[in-house]
Amino acid sequence: MKTKILSEPNQQKGFLFLVCATAATIPLPAAFNSVASILLLLFWLLFLPKKWDFARMKPVLLLSSLFWISLAGMIYTQNFDEGVFRIQQKLLLLVYPLVLG
Repeated sequence: MKTKILSEPNQQKGFLFLVCATAATIPLPAAFNSVASILLLLFWLLFLPKKWDFARMKPVLLLSSLFWISLAGMIYTQNFDEGVFRIQQKLLLLVYPLVLG
């Protein structure tokens, strides 16, 4: 699923810009990094080709395993609101390996 709105060089430039923007917003308030991360995810979903090769997915699954462990840990939490907050914090452990991998 890829839209052909952007040429390949523009896709690469846009993706690189958003990756750099995400990295540059790390020391800023969390809202800036969240917006940059969401824009990066949306750009990846809408404009870049996806290649689902199992050999390439192994590192992605390994890197995102911390998120999956945290999600499984939600079964045992007594404080659901705090658990959801912690899952939101760890969501980038799923998004970044998926987008950058």
